[in-house]
Amino acid sequence: GADFAQFSYAKHRLDAQAVLPFKEHRNRFVLIWKTYPVLWISFALLGSVLMVLWMFRWQHGGIEDKNANTHKFTFRRRWYALGLLVLGWFMYGFFTAKPLNIYRAFTLNNTFKSNLALNPLQNFFTTLRILRQEEELKKQSNPD
Repeated sequence: GADFAQFSYAKHRLDAQAVLPFKEHRNRFVLIWKTYPVLWISFALLGSVLMVLWMFRWQHGGIEDKNANTHKFTFRRRWYALGLLVLGWFMYGFFTAKPLNIYRAFTLNNTFKSNLALNPLQNFFTTLRILRQEEELKKQSNPD
């Protein structure tokens, strides 16, 4: 959700620069407070979580009472194993033997499509690794 919000607002995917220490905390806080309805979003999030909890308890109690004397569900290991194998295969890319990487997303002919094809977690951790490598290079080049 944060990645989509970042992309719709700034036309840039959420990456590791979002967690870099802020230099001007107060200005950023004021900008966020004025731009987004933070208080209303917090109230809506809290209300929706409480509503889902109430609905789950209400539904679960009724279902648990109805199924007290029935048998338990059967666990079919082969279907779960097959599903895990298929999902694992898709992690390596469709009909390819090498794993997906961040650079394959940029082979598309459109910037919007390229950014949309990026996996948010993979993009975040790849840019974090790149930032750490750049910091190490700077430390090596500036011996203080």
